Amino acid sequence: MCISTPVFRKTVLAFIFIFALILSGCTKQDAEEAGDESTEAAAPDRGDNSRAESAGRDRGDLPELTTGEAAALAYKEARKWRSDAVLWYIMPTSPDLRAGDNDLAWSWSLIYANPGDDKTFIALIKYGRITEAKEQTHVVREIPVPDDLPAKAPKVTLQDAARAIHKSGGSEWETPLCVYIVENSYQRFRGQATWDCLAASTQTLFTVDGLSGKVISIRDYKGTEIAPEAARGRPLAKNSERFKMARFIFGFFEAMDQGKYDAGLSMMDPALAGNKQTRDMWKQSFKGLSAVRAVSVFQEDPRKWTEGRPLFKAVIYAVPKSGDQSGGWDLGENTRFISLVPAGAGWKIAEIATGR
Repeated sequence: MCISTPVFRKTVLAFIFIFALILSGCTKQDAEEAGDESTEAAAPDRGDNSRAESAGRDRGDLPELTTGEAAALAYKEARKWRSDAVLWYIMPTSPDLRAGDNDLAWSWSLIYANPGDDKTFIALIKYGRITEAKEQTHVVREIPVPDDLPAKAPKVTLQDAARAIHKSGGSEWETPLCVYIVENSYQRFRGQATWDCLAASTQTLFTVDGLSGKVISIRDYKGTEIAPEAARGRPLAKNSERFKMARFIFGFFEAMDQGKYDAGLSMMDPALAGNKQTRDMWKQSFKGLSAVRAVSVFQEDPRKWTEGRPLFKAVIYAVPKSGDQSGGWDLGENTRFISLVPAGAGWKIAEIATGR
C-alpha cells in the first residue's frame, strides 16, 4: 500500500511513535490492580469475531467497540465498495484505558483492499458509528493479497496482541499503541498480517503474528532486535512520567464511573475536595451520570501550567441520567482541564475546570 510512492509504507511505524507520544493516556492501572495477565494469548476461531470475549466488558451506555465489532461494522461498507474486499489495515485511534483487557476503543480506522485491482477503501468509526467510508484516491495496494488473510476481521484481536506483549516483556500497566497491517514497512513481515505495537513508556516495538497471536519480533526505537528479557529491563523514556499522570486522571474518572466516589475524592487535593458539603456536591455531580469515562488525556504545553502544576486537557464521555441536569455534563464529549500537584510518591488532582 502506498501513496503513489512508498511514502505510506515508510511513515506507518513513524506514525505509531508520534501517535504514542501524543496519546499519553493510553495506559492502564498498576499491574497489581490489573489482575492476572499471564494467560497466553489465544487466537479466536476464524470468522466474524464480532463478539470477542473480554474482561470487564460491561460498557453500559458507552459507545465503544471491540476489534471484531468495529471490523464487522466497517466490512458492511467495504462490501458495498467491492464484494471481495479484504481487511488490510486496522488501528484503534482512541483505545480504551483498558483496551488490553476489554478489547475496546472509542474510534477506529480501517482500510480494505481487494484482489482484483490496487484500489483501497477507508472506513472511519467514532463512538460506534461510521463517520467516513470511501475509496481512497492516492493510497493503493502494492503487494498481492495473501490467500490466508481473513477478510472480515483480524483473527487476533487488539486484546490478544496486548496480552501476548505483556507476556513477552511489555509493561503490564501500559496498553500498547497498536496497528494491524499487511503491507508492512518492515520487509521481514511484508505481506504477512501482523499487529505492530509500541510500548511507548520504553519505546519498544513488538510485532505479533496476526494469525497465531505470538510475538515474533521485539525491537528498540532504532530497529535493533532485542530479547524479551532485554525488553523487560529497558529503562523508561524521559517522558514516561506524563504517561503515569495521564493514567492517574483516567483512573479518577473510572472510579467515578464505577460509583467509587470516596476513592475518587481521595485522588483530589484536599483543597479541591473541600469539606463534607463540597464533597457531597462532587458526589452528586457524578451520581447524576449513568456513565462517565475519559476518552483521551493530553498534556498541555508547560507554558500553560500555573505555578508549575502539570496541566492536562481531557476529553470525557458522559451520559447524564434522564432529566438530570446537575454537574454541568453534556451527553457525549465534554472537555475538562485538569491540573495535578505532587503528593508523596504520586499525584493529586488540584483543579478540574471547563475552560482555560
